[in-house]
Amino acid sequence: MLIIPLRPTFLVAVALAAAAGCEPVPVATVQPTSKPAVEPSARAAPTPAPPTYLWAPRPPAGMTVRAPASHADSTSFVLQLANPGQAGVEMTISGGAAVQRPNSRPAEAVTIRSQPGSAYTTGAGWTVVWEEGGQSYEIIALLSLQQVLDAAFRLQLVDLGTWRQRVAAA
Repeated sequence: MLIIPLRPTFLVAVALAAAAGCEPVPVATVQPTSKPAVEPSARAAPTPAPPTYLWAPRPPAGMTVRAPASHADSTSFVLQLANPGQAGVEMTISGGAAVQRPNSRPAEAVTIRSQPGSAYTTGAGWTVVWEEGGQSYEIIALLSLQQVLDAAFRLQLVDLGTWRQRVAAA
């Protein structure tokens, strides 16, 4: 028996034919292409899920929604609150792409809406950042840390349409 090392499938066919006492029959093989059908860079990246929008049904410290400064789209939202009778009492609640984590080290680890988060201080107020349902959220407020955490606990999850209706009615 003569074995010519060409392709593994050919060798198997020759060996099987020899074992059965037959003459080997040429076997056609299909070679894989050297390139994938779709280049990895051409594959579409997964679309990030839209954020769940947070609404403050009972804002702290006499705050109300500042509709002109609040906005939302399919990737992010910013809900601006302020106390119209007391200058400097403000809160911004952000989600999705609008979240901008502080560049400093957190002052302390906190729990926000049953999720681990970080609290940062400027001395005048607090910023808390956390992840929930795969999305980033942030509250920046000129309030005590406890007031910020209490406000975060009371936030409601709403869809974009409901969020926009509530801002328009504010």
